[in-house]
Amino acid sequence: MHNLYLLSVWLHILAVVFWLGGMLFLVVVALPVLRQGDPQIMAQFLNKAALRLRGLGWISLLVLAGTGLFQLGYRRWLNPVLWSTPSPIAYLLWSKVGIFCLLIALSVYHDFWLGPKTALAMREFPDAPETLRLRKSASRMGRFTALLALVMVALGVMMVRGTPA
Repeated sequence: MHNLYLLSVWLHILAVVFWLGGMLFLVVVALPVLRQGDPQIMAQFLNKAALRLRGLGWISLLVLAGTGLFQLGYRRWLNPVLWSTPSPIAYLLWSKVGIFCLLIALSVYHDFWLGPKTALAMREFPDAPETLRLRKSASRMGRFTALLALVMVALGVMMVRGTPA
């Protein structure tokens, strides 16, 4: 059972790397470079990259949910007292679960409504005020989602290694 737990932790970390790495690459590297060039090229790249990253992102989120639930069950089985009383780890866990649920909701909104609407506007009306507004909204949403993901990583570290003194 312990080997399965270790595999689950490895898959969980790998899923975080794919999911968070893709977001950070877009926010920190790709978008700043693309903003300096032709808006049509930026729209084409974002459309292709978004479709590719969206698939990998949703697979990563499913893996994170599955491995997270497995690890929760395994750790609860190892130490049921830790989970039955109010404890710092329980607060961290429920904070992480709450943020994960918020991230799922934000990702659905971004990936299936805001992102496609922004991509269409960038292709058809690249200089329109509405397109600029949509681009800013999508950019803010991406940054906020990346920030929440980083908070989740910090919560995960604190669950395993303890909270700051």
